[in-house]
Amino acid sequence: MSKKQSYNISIYNLIVLVVALLFIVKILLFSYDVCVLTFVVIICLSLYSLLCLENYPISLNKLYSIFYLVFFGVAPLSQYLNNNFPWGGNFTQGVIVYANIIIILSLLIHILIYTIWSGSKRKTKAFNPPLEELNYSRLLIFLLLSSCVLLNVYSINELLFRGEMSDSDAFGFVSYFSNYILRYAFPIGLIWALYFYKSINMKVFLLMMLVLIFTFPLGMSRASMLSIYLGILIAMRVFKKSSDFTSFLFVVCFVLYPLFGVFRYLGEKQLRFSVVQQSFDNLFVGGNYDAYSMFIRAISYVGVNGFMPKQLAPVLLFFIPRGLWPNKPVSTGTVLAHYYNLPLFNVSSPLLAEGYVFGGFFFALIYGVVISIVLKYLDKTAWNRELTAAFFAVYVMFSGFLYNMLRGSLNYASTVLVGFLIAVWVMQKICIKKTNK
Repeated sequence: MSKKQSYNISIYNLIVLVVALLFIVKILLFSYDVCVLTFVVIICLSLYSLLCLENYPISLNKLYSIFYLVFFGVAPLSQYLNNNFPWGGNFTQGVIVYANIIIILSLLIHILIYTIWSGSKRKTKAFNPPLEELNYSRLLIFLLLSSCVLLNVYSINELLFRGEMSDSDAFGFVSYFSNYILRYAFPIGLIWALYFYKSINMKVFLLMMLVLIFTFPLGMSRASMLSIYLGILIAMRVFKKSSDFTSFLFVVCFVLYPLFGVFRYLGEKQLRFSVVQQSFDNLFVGGNYDAYSMFIRAISYVGVNGFMPKQLAPVLLFFIPRGLWPNKPVSTGTVLAHYYNLPLFNVSSPLLAEGYVFGGFFFALIYGVVISIVLKYLDKTAWNRELTAAFFAVYVMFSGFLYNMLRGSLNYASTVLVGFLIAVWVMQKICIKKTNK
């Protein structure tokens, strides 16, 4: 890293830390109790993880850290101080402190894993293709055949607007194959073209048009949109410095995430500006930032009803349709929503909650350990080795899947991730070949 780049990153880190310090001081002056103190510890550890663990220009650790900072730190602290958690309800200080201790320990374990498992000092040029090449003709034929299948399954309105998409048989074979395998083929192809050609030419431009048609932002879930379009931006080498990537992630969390939540039902009903304004006026109160409150509800549920180890079964056996498995467990968030009689059943169920309902305190931490090891492996590999086309696609598009895993549900996240990995594997066999240059 050059001295100039180090200087720029240091200035950026200093600005972030000063703003955070002013925020923390204001909070402590406003309200001083043990819950606030634990939230402040979460915020401080998240900032340390974000700014001090690694200096990669792009990393999954940054997304992980910002998720904890926003969804387990800033948002729930605001909700606690205003005594207004998403979906209502009052939580005791005891259960809040207990939940925060689990979050703090998971952050400490994450920091420890990234600190002990350091990367190699000898680094290859970032995102440098190995001895492979893209067969563009095969790629284009594969995508045109995929587009014919998609147009036969969905109407144009269903592709462009998520609110038009029918929820019936959402994980049936045809729907799964079309929505979670074929649709991901288009951004994978574009990312590979950007990876190998390193510039925007007519071939890349044609793929961009196909991506806009078949994975239009308003026609995808927010996590899928993050995977696809953040992956494309990374492949386009838009983020030159670590501060560029970090700043964009903050914009995603505070602006794009609530904004695109408003468009979720566009197509079913007319969008009004008042709905958009209300989403930002009640920024932390609505369901967009319910991850922490659902973690609290998971802890309370287990305290009354015991553990639910069966919740791991649909994650591992997602490919078995509900028609053959009538008693297939629904997602943990749906279970909690029914139990607490929430107004919406499509609520979050963060990874820590999934671990807790499976086996309690230690399993919540084990789930955290596993995801931290995976993230460290991906970050370390991406910046210390030459990357195959398949690994590059997985790495740059993993952000949305990580967000889905951290916020939940794990059932949905694993189902979509496997479909994406199948698409990568099939397309690699068809469109990528090794060379002897």
